[in-house]
Formats: sequence, structure tokens, C-alpha cells
Amino acid sequence: MKVFHKKFSQIKINQNEKFNTYITEKKLKKFVSISGDRNPLHLNKKYAQNLGFKENIIHGLLISSLYSKLVGVYLPGKYAVIGKISINFHNPLYLREKIQVSGKIISKDNRFKNIIIRAQIFKKDIIISTSEILVNVKK
Repeated sequence: MKVFHKKFSQIKINQNEKFNTYITEKKLKKFVSISGDRNPLHLNKKYAQNLGFKENIIHGLLISSLYSKLVGVYLPGKYAVIGKISINFHNPLYLREKIQVSGKIISKDNRFKNIIIRAQIFKKDIIISTSEILVNVKK
């Protein structure tokens, strides 16, 4: 995977990037191991169905970790440090569903070398999550 390396001077408002991915059972198990979050809503299909979901749902913070990939790999890339992130969750995500992560630069502050990215995660035409991310660009 290529890591972008846009310097602050190269960044333009309305620049955007996107990538497609999905969450596998292997990724879910790794997240559970790292986070310690063993809530049955995320691991037990029958339990989740009893709460009204189609099957067990993916952890929100596992989903939102994809915003880190968006910023650190694509927009703007390796010179980026996330300073603040606001995340909203709109719909559940299930294992193996194809999703698209996209972001667009909506502002640029020359004094502090900060940008703000408006980002979202979709499956087909369904919004899973939206986010606004403050990023400091180190070069």
C-alpha cells in the first residue's frame, strides 16, 4: 500500500481521497484482543438478534479506526497527526460488508499548519459513520 506524503503547502481545500475495505472476523478478533471489549453484542449473533440487529455488530471504535488510515495513509498521509476527532455513528456494520471510507479537506489554517477533514464511512448508499477530523501537518 502506497502512503501519500503531501506537505502542508501542497494541500488544497476540497482535496479528497477514498478507499474501499471490509471488516473480517480476523480483524474483529484482533480488535477484541487489543481492546478487551467482549460485549456479546459484537460477538454473539443470537444475542444481537434478540436486541433487534441482523447479526452481531462491529465495534464502533473498530470502524472509526479507519479514519486513522484515511488521514495517515491517504489524506494528507505520512506527515499527519490527528489532534481532534468527532465521530457519529448512524447505522450498524456487520462482518464482511464492503464499505467506502472517504474524506474531504474543508479548511486549512496556515498559522498552525492544521486542516479539517470531513469524512464518512458508507456501505452502498447507507451512512455508517460521519466524522470531522482536525489534523496537524508536520511538514
